Amino acid sequence: MEKILENRLNELKKLNFQRKAWLGLSFFVMISISFIIFDTKDLINYGLVWPFAILGIIVSAVWWYWTMLVVRKIIEHKKEETELLIELVNAIKEIRKYVFNAFK
Repeated sequence: MEKILENRLNELKKLNFQRKAWLGLSFFVMISISFIIFDTKDLINYGLVWPFAILGIIVSAVWWYWTMLVVRKIIEHKKEETELLIELVNAIKEIRKYVFNAFK
């Protein structure tokens, strides 16, 4: 049980690091969108419309995949958490039964 909890804690730390990385990337995306909105003329002149569009689509796809991965991992964590709680409740019932029978 302890090993499972340690593994899950490590996974949560890893996901938190990834969350921070995506937060940093969102700053870059905000700057890029501002550049696109306010400097469209230069993008057209330098032929950067398609590269920006393709980059935006790639970032969106990767972000979507990461989000779905996080949702899947959260569901796995909740499932394992519930299984551990059931195991803990059963152990407490056994101890309770043992103690109750010892004082009979």
